[in-house]
Amino acid sequence: MAPRAVIRAAVKVFVIEIAKNLIKKQKKKKRLWVKDWIRRRNMLGASATLLKEIVSEDPESYKNFMRLSPEKFEELLKMVESKLTKSETWMRSPLSARIKLEINVAPVGDKKKARKRKSNDSEWKSAKEKRLRYSSHSLPVYPTCRHKTKAFQCASLTMLEIRAFQEKFYSEKKKLMQDNFILQFCRAETVMRYRPKNAKHNKKLFQKKFCVLSLEKTHVPVCKNAFMGILGITRRRIDTVINNFVRTSLLAKENRRGDRKTEMYSERKKSVMEFINKFKAIESHYCRGPSERLYLDSTLNIKNVENVHY
Repeated sequence: MAPRAVIRAAVKVFVIEIAKNLIKKQKKKKRLWVKDWIRRRNMLGASATLLKEIVSEDPESYKNFMRLSPEKFEELLKMVESKLTKSETWMRSPLSARIKLEINVAPVGDKKKARKRKSNDSEWKSAKEKRLRYSSHSLPVYPTCRHKTKAFQCASLTMLEIRAFQEKFYSEKKKLMQDNFILQFCRAETVMRYRPKNAKHNKKLFQKKFCVLSLEKTHVPVCKNAFMGILGITRRRIDTVINNFVRTSLLAKENRRGDRKTEMYSERKKSVMEFINKFKAIESHYCRGPSERLYLDSTLNIKNVENVHY
């Protein structure tokens, strides 16, 4: 290699080393220990502003967010404040015990760990449809029969009494409550005399009598058409409610929903358990600790099980 080329290479290496040393000697930019916006947390943070406003204005929302009422939170803070409080130094002030506890108590915003939202059955679509179905769709109809006898006193009712009776019926927009209301003002009595129109008609087992509650809290007897017009219900609904009561002697109850399969297959489940108990059980072969779990013999197969069964 030529002497000039050797000199150039040496100079190049020397310059690179000098550049590296200069870069190392350059002063690094100082990092902030605590950023300015974090320093203002004691004045503008959520603990100093938002949570205080919620406690004073809406304690229920505070309880929903923190999972604790304000009184319970203060009680818990007194219990752990001495352990959470750190000593202040000349470098920086530590987080207060209140902020630390609020951070640990407040729910984390992770979807996997979030609390399950409470279901509101009254806001379901089916619940809204039921309320609409069992609501009053028209004003009560004043009786046009004009009965004013000992058996029926439809004409003696005033419009205020009719309106008050209808409002009481629709105060509960549930079929079960309304059916029991119907039973309060209807009664079934045995037929004293039976005079059939012809042989096609079967003998009546009972006759229905209806009444309306007046403003003086007395029962005013009315005819069936007047009773249906005041409440705005059909003849079929009245007959169904009274017939079920006569048959069972019980008030209307909810038969929908519930666990039906457990009762339906209880006998089958019992027979299966009895069949399984016929097999000789083996104790656990694990020896790490006492166990009450029992196991079936490993030699059992479908064919052996069938032989035991049959």
